[in-house]
Amino acid sequence: MGPDNGVLTLAASDDGVMRVFEIATKRYTISGPSKTFAGRDFFAPVAAYLANGVHIGEIGPEIEKFQTLSIPKPTVAEGHVVGEVFIVDSFGNIITNIRSSDVESRIEPGQLLKVEMRGAVKDISFASIYEDVERGQALVLIGSSGFLEISVNRGNASLMFKAKQGDSIKVTLPS
Repeated sequence: MGPDNGVLTLAASDDGVMRVFEIATKRYTISGPSKTFAGRDFFAPVAAYLANGVHIGEIGPEIEKFQTLSIPKPTVAEGHVVGEVFIVDSFGNIITNIRSSDVESRIEPGQLLKVEMRGAVKDISFASIYEDVERGQALVLIGSSGFLEISVNRGNASLMFKAKQGDSIKVTLPS
């Protein structure tokens, strides 16, 4: 449940969501609404009603046109994966569009991966957690969102690679 701004595109596609409904019946929401926290006024009450057996059709009509984000899929090849920088977070971690399922069965913690981005090529250790590498050392890991991330233990990977959203990234896997 969320706003019609595309923010739930990834979650919906991962969960196989096929239908979208508008919250149109005000009796299932808190009157107001708040100017800053629609989750409290709309989504939480509607979720509670649905959990208690109210049929989704009572909440509002199904809608056919809704916002989605265009998220390119990485190219998975025999010895490498080519993706792109999805976002650089406030800590300087480079979060890619490469899913754990694209690489995890092919790599193990401690293995070196060749990472190419913006003309820089670096051999970086695949790790389970930040503390698997020394302070200031780069690492590749699967982040909490399930995507491959390039990070620096107590540092800023985006500065190391001069990375920005949309940059291409190639990760060569161990043979």
